[in-house]
Amino acid sequence: MAVQSHTTNVKKRNVIMRTNLQDLKYDLLKISEPYDGVLWEDNTAESVAKLFNAYLDDMRKWRNIFAYEVGFTRKETSYTFDVNVTLAPGRSPKKLKIHVGIYQSKWKNNLAA
Repeated sequence: MAVQSHTTNVKKRNVIMRTNLQDLKYDLLKISEPYDGVLWEDNTAESVAKLFNAYLDDMRKWRNIFAYEVGFTRKETSYTFDVNVTLAPGRSPKKLKIHVGIYQSKWKNNLAA
């Protein structure tokens, strides 16, 4: 007796799942958490920016967000990541700020001349 495979004609749905800003900020904070207090002062923020870009690009590909932009500036004790996220076409971008600390040594460098 032959085994018949029953396949159903499943239509692909073009479902657009929306996320809110609180979920995005929580995810970005969890991505940056292992780097908090570990980054050095000389452009080590590029690795965190690459992770942010990869995550947000996946969100854009799955149509959870429409567009994004990631930038960062260096402060005295931290890097500040400015993430602009457009959730839907025709909407204005919303700005998220993520702060990631720079490693601070407990011992002062005494450079005596």
